[in-house]
Amino acid sequence: MMDTITPVDTELKSLRRQVTNCRRMILLGGALVAVLLILGMQSQPSQDVVRAQRFEVVDEQGRVRAVLSTLRGGGHPTLTFLDAEGNDRINLHAVPHRGPMMEFIDDNKRARMRLSLLPDGNPILVMNDPDGQARMSMLLRMNDGGPFIRVLDDRQRVRGTFGLTRAVAPKACDVLSFASHAP
Repeated sequence: MMDTITPVDTELKSLRRQVTNCRRMILLGGALVAVLLILGMQSQPSQDVVRAQRFEVVDEQGRVRAVLSTLRGGGHPTLTFLDAEGNDRINLHAVPHRGPMMEFIDDNKRARMRLSLLPDGNPILVMNDPDGQARMSMLLRMNDGGPFIRVLDDRQRVRGTFGLTRAVAPKACDVLSFASHAP
């Protein structure tokens, strides 16, 4: 019997060639995409520095719990820790010409305690009453290394001071004064 090529056979051979060509093009295209992706990832320099004006740390529920920014208080860097309700609880500031300062905030949004370094390098702790008024401060003086405590009344008048210096025996008082509390 003689082999005759029918139009169906011709069509079948054409379809086979097209499928083979499509497979080759898909493989070639996939390989090209893979090469481009690899080259693209290699050409991206690693980011050693991340820059932004504000960073937020959120908890599992998406609530902001900490903020690092320069947006608050005149552009100086501030790190703020917030409670679950979004209220400031601790603020850490780097204030130009005043030195670093940490504030502890109460439920009424008032700073109840501040710890800072004064411009002269002396560390100071200030404790405030519920109205936010300073009532007691403790200072460690750099010039003689002695501690100094100051007590204030509700009108911000000094009512008592206590201080020690290195030159004086540890149990002796260099300065000790208490003012009478007049009504």
